[in-house]
Amino acid sequence: MDVICSGPWKRRVSFLKCGCNNSESSSTENYFSELYQNLEEFFDDDLFEGSIGIRLRLGILLLRFGIIVIVMPVWLILGFLSAGYLWPPQLRKKLLEQNITRQHREETLEFEYLEKRVAKMKVILSKELTDSREIIGQMRTDLKCIISDVSKEVKDIKQIVVSLSEFRAKGPPQFKDTLK
Repeated sequence: MDVICSGPWKRRVSFLKCGCNNSESSSTENYFSELYQNLEEFFDDDLFEGSIGIRLRLGILLLRFGIIVIVMPVWLILGFLSAGYLWPPQLRKKLLEQNITRQHREETLEFEYLEKRVAKMKVILSKELTDSREIIGQMRTDLKCIISDVSKEVKDIKQIVVSLSEFRAKGPPQFKDTLK
């Protein structure tokens, strides 16, 4: 897609119709397109095969040199000044269109793969986190039970110690009295 033909300024600026609907602009574009194709064909050596004279070969070389040194730079400058409007469509396509390269596609695929892996890891980690929370909850309830059991045992030990201290304070029992 041509940037000049498809830009948001297409409706605002009347002379940038680029042949989309305007026949006058289309004829201008076709003229520049044909001129560019003719200049490209002029550099094709297959057109000048056969027995042509040295003068003709020198003339062709001078014309090619003139095209490269004079015509092409002037055409590029005019194209820059007109924001690419005076360039032929082939040159606009090369300079202004975005090309998605194979490397970009591979990077995009790799990025999508990594996004999927991250999403999977996120699900796995959230599942492990909920499992860990459940385990921690069970550990808390187990710890509360253990603390209550230990506190009961400590109370029982206290009672035993108190009864032993009372028993000692009273003295040893007299077996003689109990036998009678």
